Amino acid sequence: MNIGQLKTKITAWLDRSDLDDYVGDFVQLAADRIYRLARTPANETIISGTTTNGRIEIPGDFVQVKWIRINNTTFLSPTTQVYESFDGNPVNYGRLGDYIYLVPQSTAEFKMSYYNTESVSSDTDEPELLQAGLDLFLYGSLAEAAPFLQDDARIAVWEAKFNTALLSLKGLGDDADLNNVLQIGSTQ
Repeated sequence: MNIGQLKTKITAWLDRSDLDDYVGDFVQLAADRIYRLARTPANETIISGTTTNGRIEIPGDFVQVKWIRINNTTFLSPTTQVYESFDGNPVNYGRLGDYIYLVPQSTAEFKMSYYNTESVSSDTDEPELLQAGLDLFLYGSLAEAAPFLQDDARIAVWEAKFNTALLSLKGLGDDADLNNVLQIGSTQ
């Protein structure tokens, strides 16, 4: 499914032929909202490299860090304090501007998993998240269209369907992260 095909579906669901100039806006608004909320394997990317001056440049499609691994062994956790420089192996990271700084700073090999955005500006774009959640994009776009069309009665319907699709997709992502592992708890 590509963005052009999604726009065709939206136009059919709205049963309107006079919205060609606006359907792209509905899709973009829905995508912006979806990428702010979705945390799934479909919008997760892994990059690797070497830090520069103890920092990792944030990619343009970055939304949120999932994990960072340094020197193939150290897993880092976020901190709210970013220091200019200290010696030693990094144990934390913090974001400041367009960079993620290692705390303490060090030159190191890294891998970073992060949640990303994808382009929805071209009709030929085929975002991975759209492939995993067509319903999410469809209902999100319809929810964005309803106020524009002054169809207040449909807003609640599209919002409910959007939220159901989002929860379902998040649930699948959680299952993938846990690899279907059952929780084992104490009986006491």
